[in-house]
Amino acid sequence: NTLIIFTSDHGEMLGEKGRMGKEVFYESVLKVPLIIKPPSNTCYEVGVRKNLVEVFQIAPTILDYAGISIPPNMTAGSLKPLLENKKIDTPELIFSEFVSSDRKRIGKCIRTSTHKYISWLPDGEDEFYNLINDPQEQHNLFKIGTEKNKQQELKERLFSWLANTEWRYNYFD
Repeated sequence: NTLIIFTSDHGEMLGEKGRMGKEVFYESVLKVPLIIKPPSNTCYEVGVRKNLVEVFQIAPTILDYAGISIPPNMTAGSLKPLLENKKIDTPELIFSEFVSSDRKRIGKCIRTSTHKYISWLPDGEDEFYNLINDPQEQHNLFKIGTEKNKQQELKERLFSWLANTEWRYNYFD
């Protein structure tokens, strides 16, 4: 009757693109393992899921398997229905962030199944990638200036998310 979860909070560059560490939003940093083995006394379907999920969904999943109500202030949902191969609303986009230890560089990222938009503060250095046409993220379309409508859509969704979640933080004090 044990729920087993194997995951990580972030990946590492490990020399990819000549970089080390985690202070970027390339796929090798954003994509992390998430292996869940539900209790054997529950119904679940073994398999690989391609859904976008966030670390925030782990706590509600644990509560759900424990039979404990998910508090209303938890905005993420449980992955239990997904493991049972039921249709659930998984995020159509995910958010990620990075704040340097000296708080001088802050990155915010929004990723969909097809695109990624990144904003670096305070310098305003933006990145935008089409993950279907450029899965290795070799061509920053923000600099090239293509797919402007999709860039604007993701930028607006990122800043809307920030306005709703980060009003209480002042990183530059």
